[in-house]
Amino acid sequence: MPYENKEYAKIWLIEGISYSDIGLNEEALEAYERAIELDPDCAEAWCNKSSALAKLVRNEEALEAANKSIELDSDCAEAWCNKSFALSNLGRNEEALEAACEAIKIDPSLYSAWCDKSSALAKLGRNEEALDAANEAIGIKPSFYMALVNKSLALANLGRYEEALEAVDKAIEIKPDCVEALCNKSFALSKLGRNEEALEAANEAIEIKPSFYMALVNKSSVLSKLGCNKEALEAANEATELDPDCAKAWCNKSSVLSKLGCNKEALEAANKAIEIKTDYAEAWVNKSFALSKLGRNKEALEAADKAIEVKPDCAEAWSRKGVALFNLKTFGRSLEHFEKATSLNSKFAEAWKYKGDVLTKLGRKEEASQSYEKSEK
Repeated sequence: MPYENKEYAKIWLIEGISYSDIGLNEEALEAYERAIELDPDCAEAWCNKSSALAKLVRNEEALEAANKSIELDSDCAEAWCNKSFALSNLGRNEEALEAACEAIKIDPSLYSAWCDKSSALAKLGRNEEALDAANEAIGIKPSFYMALVNKSLALANLGRYEEALEAVDKAIEIKPDCVEALCNKSFALSKLGRNEEALEAANEAIEIKPSFYMALVNKSSVLSKLGCNKEALEAANEATELDPDCAKAWCNKSSVLSKLGCNKEALEAANKAIEIKTDYAEAWVNKSFALSKLGRNKEALEAADKAIEVKPDCAEAWSRKGVALFNLKTFGRSLEHFEKATSLNSKFAEAWKYKGDVLTKLGRKEEASQSYEKSEK
């Protein structure tokens, strides 16, 4: 390799970094590719190429570039970090976690690696560990807004919505145009029953980045809670168009279609969500709901059982099983499932109402009256 080529490669590498710093990722990518043409063995250029490709949502290519960088320099923590990020975006979360851990082993002070570890753990449902990893990143760099975003997500997944909101507000204070932060804020506010504010946050994220499908997913959820089901369906449809593989968008679409009385279409949407993510309890719940509405109660029972298998503490799943059993006129068994649902969620109005219906059928009118009262609180 001529000395001049390596020197020119360094110039292109520096130019690429300058472009990346101001958000010109296409130009940065071109510069890194010029550097690689001049010096194919430059691990840093491959590493930076991976980062640029990830920012352009070209994740397969980002992974290839990260692997090439690691092949050239297995101790490059940033390359392992880029590999983790790309794998996570491809839904390969176990591998993403392994890559993030490798980056941390090489450089425990690399805050982005802790952030990637947090992201992978959250996607794997390991939210306590995800929270710990996010806090490690924040401890190293308190101004790292994506770590605060990940912290808010882990807290929300743990049901700690007030704390999630605090974390995401800090992220927005640091980077007001962070769509991920605004999306998480919308989610936390919705869980706190502050749906008008949740809608504002989702709309703000969409205004900044119209192609950000998760904000549309949140918007759909919030609109449905506000009773605006036609608008909710429009948002869910936009989300599925932007990302046909988003199980949450299909699940939301299923829920809204059921509310609109379109039960066959709701069943199709629930099945699509399950096809994408077979262990998605909420989608199985929606499938059970649609099947019950279509009078297919044995199938509804099977779908509810699947939801319970996936998520044993899902009150909605126990309630849906109760409904299917009620429709099959097995009232004693049905009552057990509504009792389980209300024990898991004491504010679950629908389950209390159905419990009242079952108790009425069993001639236990005083207890039925108490259940109906709780359903109205």
